[in-house]
Amino acid sequence: MYAANCYRLAQYHLLQDIPEKQELLSLSMELYEKAIDLSEPKILKIQIPFHGIKIKGYLHLPNKSSHSPCVICIPGLGHNKESMHNWCQYGVQRGMAVFCGDGYGYGETRVIQGKRLNIKEFDKYVEVVIDYLSTYSEIEANQIGIIGDCFGGYLAFRAAAMDKRIKGCALVEAILEFGQHQLHNNSVPALIIYHLDENEIRFLEKIGSDFYKPEFENTCPIYIVHAETDKLIPISLAKNLFNFIKGEKYLKIVNGKTCYNNYFINHYNTVLDELFRCVPDVWDWIGMVLKRTF
Repeated sequence: MYAANCYRLAQYHLLQDIPEKQELLSLSMELYEKAIDLSEPKILKIQIPFHGIKIKGYLHLPNKSSHSPCVICIPGLGHNKESMHNWCQYGVQRGMAVFCGDGYGYGETRVIQGKRLNIKEFDKYVEVVIDYLSTYSEIEANQIGIIGDCFGGYLAFRAAAMDKRIKGCALVEAILEFGQHQLHNNSVPALIIYHLDENEIRFLEKIGSDFYKPEFENTCPIYIVHAETDKLIPISLAKNLFNFIKGEKYLKIVNGKTCYNNYFINHYNTVLDELFRCVPDVWDWIGMVLKRTF
């Protein structure tokens, strides 16, 4: 598992379609799959047909897997289904099944199959994932939740607003606006250019207002976790979204020492320490919400 993670991190900053990146990611996936073959509880390898391709994912199942709640986990931009292993295991330890796949713009779907992220296509992908998961006898179809990290938080919020089958949604340091100061005063980060569809890059400057549509006001219960010191996505944006949502909602503001995060220019945050210490609490919350919906 450690070796798989090392290969994954080695390819992270190779933001070009080059053989070295594909080779490193392939080695990471190969080692990860060898590791999960030995895992207990079991982790199933899933392939979901979508627009003429097969999107791969993993379904992490708890020991008592009959009619379990299920959470869809969406990573931050540049990460993949293997990178969320520890997050998924938090859910398993709490009696939930967890699915994490490489949707458009993520992991092998981007690196190997060349499919860049398109927002509306990702919305459809989440719908197809829920359809697929609902066919499993191990999963309770009326207890589906979603958790998103960073840009995955933006995608998770959209999904929760559009698909009423989702009963709980948690956003961990979500992209609530795409660093407008950085985008106006610097070139677009290579991470964004590599993963997003060309048309979606033009959409970035509108992403902040995209949350505040009437159809997004009334969603399932929402849990927002955000760092007070985040200079890329200011805490004021998390508070604005919290005030906008009319339904059940929770906002956890995290304080702590700042550290440098080189995903974006001049991005100082608390993500490496304090934020990730809150992740188990997020899983406690979503487990509570899903189990009461039965």
